[in-house]
Amino acid sequence: MEEFFRQGDEELKRGVQVSMFMNRTTTDVPKCQIGFIDFIVLPLFEVWSAFMQEDVQTQMQNIAVNKHFWKEQAAKTQNA
Repeated sequence: MEEFFRQGDEELKRGVQVSMFMNRTTTDVPKCQIGFIDFIVLPLFEVWSAFMQEDVQTQMQNIAVNKHFWKEQAAKTQNA
């Protein structure tokens, strides 16, 4: 997320509208990470597994652990 935030900082400095997910003060990082996993990472690995006919079970387990971590972080943010 840091490179996104750097871009947002530069946009602010130039006086242009900050792009979505690039504002370090308003972006919900856990929510962004969960969305990235759901809409980019999981579909990519599902297609990769089918196309390459490789076992990506270890990677899928790691993705699930990562997603669980971000869900916990999101819950903490909501409860704060």
